[in-house]
Amino acid sequence: ALRKQRQAEETLKPYIGRVEPEKLCELLKCHSPVGSWCQVIEENGILVPKCVCPCSCPRQRAPVCSVLGK
Repeated sequence: ALRKQRQAEETLKPYIGRVEPEKLCELLKCHSPVGSWCQVIEENGILVPKCVCPCSCPRQRAPVCSVLGK
């Protein structure tokens, strides 16, 4: 899953800075960490789409993020 995630992020790299990060987020499928979703964050002064874990998860049958992916 981590390799898939890196490949997905590498595919979008040429478009960062030229295309709205929100649009890139729509194209980015999050494989790792488990339960993560795409969010636009600032990295070195540039807005980039990244897969991040939510700060809180609903209790009912929702995926949970952790370093173990469980």
